[in-house]
Amino acid sequence: MKEKKKGKEFVHNFLIEQALMDFSIIELVSSLQRQVKEFAMQEQERVYQYAYRHLCSLEKEGCLISYMQKRKKRFIRQNKKNLYKTLEKMPFLILQDERKQAKTELATVLAEVDEYKSLSIRFPKQKQLFQSLSVQADIDSAYLIGKINALSKTLSVSGFEKNGMSQIEKI
Repeated sequence: MKEKKKGKEFVHNFLIEQALMDFSIIELVSSLQRQVKEFAMQEQERVYQYAYRHLCSLEKEGCLISYMQKRKKRFIRQNKKNLYKTLEKMPFLILQDERKQAKTELATVLAEVDEYKSLSIRFPKQKQLFQSLSVQADIDSAYLIGKINALSKTLSVSGFEKNGMSQIEKI
């Protein structure tokens, strides 16, 4: 029991010393391995398990708040001053992540459209097939553009983003 408390306190103090406010588990693990001698020689998986266990414990105690899920999960270190500000901004962080994902999907769909056009030139006999696939990709791109615009306007109007820059630093 004493060992758990020491580990949790060590991780919490490390976060404070390194001024880590908004971070992922991978960022914490690499920082631990670079700056703490005891972790430098250990396998990344063991350091990951150690750090994740203590981060979850700190989260249960209210010292950290997490957002996003699985491999994209990020933690925000809390103190009484910024706890409520962070909770208010949590939905906007999720919207920002959704917009980023939609932008990635849009880039993929636009690349598909270009590829269908080049395939229809290379294989003129199959032009009808490529044209129908291109039309579907155009529809998908229009949907994604609408989603990106809606999310961008929501973030802008909410004051969460100004001039395309995230206001997370103000938390």
